Amino acid sequence: MNNSPQRDLSSDDAIVDYIDGNLNSEEVQLFEGLMEKDAEFHKKVEIMRATTQLFKYPHLEKSIDLIKNAQKSVQEKKAQETTSKRIQREFIIRIAAALIGVVFFVCIWILITDKNSYSEIITIVGEAFLEPPSSSIHTTMFDNLNGLILSEKEAEEAKNIQDYVLSEYKQANYKNVKEKIEDTYQSNKVLYLNEYTLYEALSTYHLNDKEAALKDFESIVVNDSLKIEVKTETYWYLALAYLEKKKTEEAQRQLNYLKMKGNLDYLKDNRANREEQINKLLKLINKSYQKKESEL
Repeated sequence: MNNSPQRDLSSDDAIVDYIDGNLNSEEVQLFEGLMEKDAEFHKKVEIMRATTQLFKYPHLEKSIDLIKNAQKSVQEKKAQETTSKRIQREFIIRIAAALIGVVFFVCIWILITDKNSYSEIITIVGEAFLEPPSSSIHTTMFDNLNGLILSEKEAEEAKNIQDYVLSEYKQANYKNVKEKIEDTYQSNKVLYLNEYTLYEALSTYHLNDKEAALKDFESIVVNDSLKIEVKTETYWYLALAYLEKKKTEEAQRQLNYLKMKGNLDYLKDNRANREEQINKLLKLINKSYQKKESEL
């Protein structure tokens, strides 16, 4: 007979030994009898059995390693994606900066080339305005003066007015020109010559009232009472005034009208020079249009 003290089979150690098969046959019978009698104890044994089996599962460590490797792979992939996105973002920023730079330099180039073209046009316009009207206008003035039915005194006065206007205009005394023409029109219309309208408009221009001069030029070209020589010469100055105001299309129409057959016949000796000026301006205008079309 075994007189050794009986083991507490309800302890956790006994439960572990039961699960591991370390109890003897007598202890097994007593342990299982205890589980049959105590449902809570039985439940505890099953929980500990499940837990023990889980930790003794042969592939658990491998599964944990797989999980860790998977987590590491996900983190590495995220890091790669972050790096890739950063590189893409930097690439896009650099491309955008390059495009902005290209657009900036193209705009500067366009401004410079347009400015050069416009400067060339303005140079021609300025030089042309400094030239006196065609000598053929002087001829028509003398013809008109001789055609007037005047007394000897009136004829002499009319001749003096004409000489004064031409002389003062030539000396760039434009204020005197305007005053004389306006005074003649107000005091004695008989002595007023139609050609004076052009000289008055030109003097207004040179006195820097260019808006008023432009309106004067526009009025002259539609005045049917004026001789064709005066109107055609005014078309030239009207085109120049339009160019100075950057009204390119209007200027182009006037210049093309002047190029039409017969319209420059009145210029006689000065025709070749005027044709050259017109062709040069039209060429610059067309060049400007071609640049704008190519930019679009």
